[in-house]
Amino acid sequence: TQRAMVLQAVIDNPGNTLRELAEITGIEYHRVASRLAELKTDGKVWNGDKEYCDVAGQVCKTWYPSAAIEKPAPLPAPENYFGKTAAQGRLL
Repeated sequence: TQRAMVLQAVIDNPGNTLRELAEITGIEYHRVASRLAELKTDGKVWNGDKEYCDVAGQVCKTWYPSAAIEKPAPLPAPENYFGKTAAQGRLL
């Protein structure tokens, strides 16, 4: 079904936009939009940050499978070339 195809496309291509998913699946974008809305209601997908979409030529929502809902931990503060982080004090 279209729903299964769209869900598999989100699983295989997390972070893609609606138009990108439509291009991947070969399904018209308005139908993909409907399937994504259904999948979101069912808790199977969620929206990430908005990003620029080359296909649409504008900033669009990104889509992720619910299995990937656990977001990665933030990166540690970078060290400067003296081996200190900003939290350890100011550089001399």
